[in-house]
Amino acid sequence: MRAATLINDLKGVYKYRFMGGTYNGSETWQAEDIVEIVPFDDSHIYVRASLEFGNGHLCGIWGIAEYENDAFIYHEPEKLRQGDPSCTLKIYATKNELVLTDIDSTNENSTCRMHCGSRGSLTNYTIARNSKRKIRYLDRLKASRQYLEAADAFKEKQSLTLHSSGTAAKDAAAP
Repeated sequence: MRAATLINDLKGVYKYRFMGGTYNGSETWQAEDIVEIVPFDDSHIYVRASLEFGNGHLCGIWGIAEYENDAFIYHEPEKLRQGDPSCTLKIYATKNELVLTDIDSTNENSTCRMHCGSRGSLTNYTIARNSKRKIRYLDRLKASRQYLEAADAFKEKQSLTLHSSGTAAKDAAAP
C-alpha cells in the first residue's frame, strides 16, 4: 500500500469511551481513549494518543511518523531516560482495528514505557476502526503545543539529516 493511500485511510480521530475506575472498584468515572491522525506531508503523519488505564494511569504520546513498509513508524528524536531504548511506535491498521505498538521486534521489549503510567501500555494497543470520525477541530489541533512540538522536532531532524549527508552544504555552494 502506498503512503498516500494509507494516510487517507487512517486520517481522523478515533475515540473509545468506557467506565474507568480503581482496581478495588471504590471509584469509577467516564474515561476516553483518543487517537488523532493527521496528514503531515506525502509520507508522514502526525499522531497523538491519549489513553486511559486502570487507577487513572495514562499514556500520552505525539509525534511525526514516517511511512515504512505499509505502516507508519514514529522514532522519538532522543532518549528520555538513560538506559531505556529509544521510543519507537508503529501505527498500522488491520481490517477492523487501528493498532499502536511499541514492541521492539528484535527482543520483544516495550520501547515507549516512559510515556505511560505504571498501569498503561502502548504495547499492541487497538481501537476499532469504525470509531474513526473526521477531525472537526483541525485548525485548533495544528495550533496545539503538541503538534507544534512534533513539527519542530521533525523539521530539526530533517535539517540534521540534510547537513550530515552533505546535501545542504552542496545546495548552499551552488550558484
